[in-house]
Amino acid sequence: MKNFLITLFLGWLGVHKFMKKKYILGILYLCTLGLFSIGWIIDTIIAFMQMVNGEQPSVSNSKDNISQTGNQVKIFTKLQIEGMTKAGILELATGLGYVMGTVESNTKDKIVADFMAQQEKQPSTDKRKWLIKTFNTEIVGTFAECGLDKNYERSDIICSLKPNSRLDLEYWEYKGEPAFYVCNNGLDAGCVPATISKTLHNVYADCELMTTLRGEAHLIGGNWAQKIRIDVYK
Repeated sequence: MKNFLITLFLGWLGVHKFMKKKYILGILYLCTLGLFSIGWIIDTIIAFMQMVNGEQPSVSNSKDNISQTGNQVKIFTKLQIEGMTKAGILELATGLGYVMGTVESNTKDKIVADFMAQQEKQPSTDKRKWLIKTFNTEIVGTFAECGLDKNYERSDIICSLKPNSRLDLEYWEYKGEPAFYVCNNGLDAGCVPATISKTLHNVYADCELMTTLRGEAHLIGGNWAQKIRIDVYK
């Protein structure tokens, strides 16, 4: 109740932000009269919903703070963030203490990208590892038959993959050189490019690798291609 009333009557001056020690946002609200009233209205609606649902507003202790339950760090996936409204993303970002250079004119995609970039600097939920390197590349060798099961064609496998789905990497050797299959349910859709495979094996052998699709399959020169992202955690 208290948070709602303060936001309702004094939110246009940024008082509710100052109370949460979000001084930069507080000053911004004060200078723009609640982000030209838009931010004030959004915050008031959120505060009202929190009051109705009996939720406590999140408080940020520093700009690097993130949401925690006990000792477990809470990280949001890109799919979860994209499923939120634009206003919800902004409130979530500020509630977790992220400093985002966003204004109301930014598109939702820009805000999602900004939030994910900030979140990648935080430790992962798995064993508290840190994201230290990202490779944006494509699956190669998609024209060939499946290396793990000769009854399948890689083109059929790659076309069945869903955007943003998680994939597995399986190590093998090609002509004595390090190589990685890009797999889904035990079937390889192709391989990681040779130069990246060598780097993953020689430099990041003791790290955790997470591979995600970056879009839908597309044809290039008559062959199916698929963009992937490989995140390296340590």
